[in-house]
Amino acid sequence: MALDWWQRGTLQPPQLLLETAVRSGNTTLALDDAGRVVPVATSSSGITVAGASGVTVRNGGLVAPFQEVSLRKRAANEWVLAGSTT
Repeated sequence: MALDWWQRGTLQPPQLLLETAVRSGNTTLALDDAGRVVPVATSSSGITVAGASGVTVRNGGLVAPFQEVSLRKRAANEWVLAGSTT
């Protein structure tokens, strides 16, 4: 029996995450990046996720190469990073 949860309205159908063009290691995310996978090319041991002046990123830190993290907007200038950081 096929599940028709999207027709019953109990859950939203899964959304595809679109990948943007590869960016350099020194990049700034914008609200236009919401719902997208943003690959970052770096020759170092990873990238550091931190907020700009006046922006707080909870759980920020160093993301190792080939790891994935996500950011969730919690307040006007507050974001929460989920995933593996060191």
